[in-house]
Formats: sequence, C-alpha cells, structure tokens
Amino acid sequence: MYGTGLLKGLGITLKHTFEREITQQYPEQMPVLPARFRGNLQLDFQDCIACEMCTKVCPNGVLSLESVRDDKTNKKKLMSYSIDFQYCMYCNFCVENCPKHCLHFDHNFELAAYDRENIKKVYQRPQELVTDLPEEIVAAEEKNQKRISVMIGALQKDAPKILGKLLEDEEKGKVLAAALASDQDKLEKIAVMMVEDIEKAKKVAGALANKAAKDHPKEGNVVA
Repeated sequence: MYGTGLLKGLGITLKHTFEREITQQYPEQMPVLPARFRGNLQLDFQDCIACEMCTKVCPNGVLSLESVRDDKTNKKKLMSYSIDFQYCMYCNFCVENCPKHCLHFDHNFELAAYDRENIKKVYQRPQELVTDLPEEIVAAEEKNQKRISVMIGALQKDAPKILGKLLEDEEKGKVLAAALASDQDKLEKIAVMMVEDIEKAKKVAGALANKAAKDHPKEGNVVA
C-alpha cells in the first residue's frame, strides 16, 4: 500500500512523543554512565609488582614503567608508571591481564587538554614507599630530587640565560622563558628533563620555543 512506510514512521514518532525526556544537559548535568564504562585508567601503585604484563599486551604501546630490583628480596619495585591516553583505544587488555588487579577504569571521561603532553598521566612512587627501597637507591633518588630542585630554582632566577644555553640560541631562550614565566608546571617539567634526559629536554624546549614564537610573534622571530 502506498504511504505505508510514512505512516509507520509517523506512528513511531507519535509513540515517542509522549515518553519521558531522556536528554541530559551536559555539562550542567553529568551523564549517567553504564557500570562498565571506560574513562580514566587508574593504577593502585602499592599493589603493582612491576611484572610488565600490561606493557607487553598493550597493542599501542600506551603504557610504560620504570622499576628497580631489590637485591635483598630479588623483587622489582615500581618507581614510575606512565599512561599516554592520546594513543589508548580502551581495549581493556591491560586490566584483564594484570595479575594483581591493580589497574581499573573509572567513569572520568573529561581528559581533554590543550597540549598533547598534558594528556599523558605519570604516577611517581609515593614518598611513603621510598623508604622501603634499598639504601643506595634511596640515596640516588634523594640526590636526583636535590638536583631537580636546584635546576628549578635556577630557571626561576634566570631562565633566559639557562634556556638559551640549552637551545644554543639566546633569542629562543628568551622566547621560551617568557612563555614559561606564567606556566610553573611546564617549567618544572623542563627542569626534570634537563636533569634526567638532556637530549629530550632540548627537543621539547625547542618545540615549545617555536610554538611560543608563533603564538606571540612580537616576543621573538624564531624559525623552526
């Protein structure tokens, strides 16, 4: 019969017209999520045995960790754990294969960030767990933290000079120093990289300097 499809469609529309509204006014109203929704990957640091099973099964190389071996117990101690969410496809392999069940997804889906580097989540060994490490490792960690603190202080005091030497370009150093003046978090990250991985620090600082020059061309004429 001609028009049957139209009538059927109108019937469905009419049926839903009198149903209760289900539209959720986000962000004023947070959505109701199913129990198995995968949002933000969380790590229970104290339970992790640094077996690296999660890093081996991850298809996109999202996860990485650093560990040390305790000579007394011959067991690994987790020092840091990184999750790069920009490459995660939420397959749940890491959660399913964790023998200690210390990984789980919560319902926090608001992970957007202005800079890509801020999407990455890094867990550092809590201070209260540092004392159970071998003495030489504790001493090395304390020395490293002191060097980082000194570097942060130096950058806060004379960032243009230090960054100019790092980038081997005084103008780039001034541009980057101006950009970091209002971003303490990035300044500290640069300080950590300068202590732990100078080559990485040069690459990141160079990229930030070029970006700052493009965003604020009056502060310097930097060419990539």
